[in-house]
Amino acid sequence: MQLNYSLNSGFATGDGSAPTRDNVSAWIAWAPAPDATTLYLAPRAMALNDDTVLLGVPVGDLDGVADALAGRNIDPQQLSYGQPDAHATVEVASPIALEQVKVVVAKDGPTRRKAQREFAEIPGERQFHIIHEFFEQ
Repeated sequence: MQLNYSLNSGFATGDGSAPTRDNVSAWIAWAPAPDATTLYLAPRAMALNDDTVLLGVPVGDLDGVADALAGRNIDPQQLSYGQPDAHATVEVASPIALEQVKVVVAKDGPTRRKAQREFAEIPGERQFHIIHEFFEQ
């Protein structure tokens, strides 16, 4: 996975290209917890606390979500540049499976290392980042 993300908002794609309405399935949806059913496209819009770990899943890996988002009038440029009213959520019927997680973003180094240990036994490849490397708060 090659991330392309906005330092303003954290809005990201997983295919390395800039986010557009044509590559919705590559957009990354962020869950603030494994049991969340509301996912965010721009994590800066979320209320993040010190122990928050963002779990990123490509929209195309979530059943029916890419089609639902494509039908909404979401402007990737607004989300990318973190305009104050620019946020979008995605509702999923059930929480994401940890195997679907491709990107993990933690508040700090120790939290990232803890997440790496917790994901060590879960099948699949994923990237681990610290929030300040990923987007400005």
